[in-house]
Amino acid sequence: MPEQSRKSGAPINWFALAPTVAYTDGIGVMKRAPHPHAAVLFYDFVLSDGLTLLAELNHVISHRRNEPYLRKFDLKFIELDAVLADYDRWTRIFEDTIYGRGGGFSVPTASH
Repeated sequence: MPEQSRKSGAPINWFALAPTVAYTDGIGVMKRAPHPHAAVLFYDFVLSDGLTLLAELNHVISHRRNEPYLRKFDLKFIELDAVLADYDRWTRIFEDTIYGRGGGFSVPTASH
């Protein structure tokens, strides 16, 4: 996490290539959670004190004060449904790229 390291005094700088690929996190409570009251308490924590904790760790949290910072980037969000629909293939492409395995591969273009 280069920005967090930079803010902590590390001698680095960074920039994002456009478009900047991003993903979002989500939270919810299962319909038939075995401990629904505990699940709701955790949900409440994540959306209150948990956000404060994440912000202290220099994570970008869902808050309007972060909007000007995020506007600096040409953000393109990963479509989670598309990734999950072809998860094994995307995992193979990722691992082949990171570990230098395999030859070429084709990345499909978005149909919308």
